[in-house]
Amino acid sequence: MTRTVKEAEELIKLAETKDLVLMVDHTFVYTGAVRRIKEIIDAGEMGELYYFDSVRVNLGLFQNDIDVIWDLAPHDLSIMDYIIQAKPEAVVATGGRHVNGLADLAFITIYFPGDVVANSLPIKGVGGAIAGALGFVGDLRVPRLIKWIGVRDKKLAVVISGGENKVLKFKHRVPETLEIAGPEVALMCVLLLRGPQTPGELRGRTERMHAFADTVLPVLGVRRPT
Repeated sequence: MTRTVKEAEELIKLAETKDLVLMVDHTFVYTGAVRRIKEIIDAGEMGELYYFDSVRVNLGLFQNDIDVIWDLAPHDLSIMDYIIQAKPEAVVATGGRHVNGLADLAFITIYFPGDVVANSLPIKGVGGAIAGALGFVGDLRVPRLIKWIGVRDKKLAVVISGGENKVLKFKHRVPETLEIAGPEVALMCVLLLRGPQTPGELRGRTERMHAFADTVLPVLGVRRPT
């Protein structure tokens, strides 16, 4: 919120004097994308979280009063705190000054319990664009196993090779199990990937998988789950 404790105390007193609410508005925590990431991780779809990585680049704008860590890093640190929700055990930060005597490049590494490592890279540079990226690495073995059991029990796929230390290879059995043909399979794939679409959109998007036929939609429309 401030660079020093003294500045923070002054702001708190000022807010109390004026009967105002003092808060830090970490806007990215309220975005749909970040909230969706948290839902995925909390639901266990990522498995156990191993690593958090973020890059935030603001090209062309150099602040004259604060360095890049104070200017950009709080955005990603707030996302990190919102998603990981654990107390860091150690922080390592290094940076460089190339333009106005303030750090315009920094590498921040944060260590959490359970060997979870978070890395943040705020950068200022000459140019004219703003970009950002987030990445997460987790142990997908358990979630994948759970999903595979569900697909197997519904007879939608079978294992044809692999196992133990080898990568499993599957054969899809959707057409056989659901008793549908190629055009219908193509339509179902596009509908599952993109959601509701017009007949024109479906025609254009299924063409590579199978030639679209106007009679396919009515056939699928009268089908009911068994």
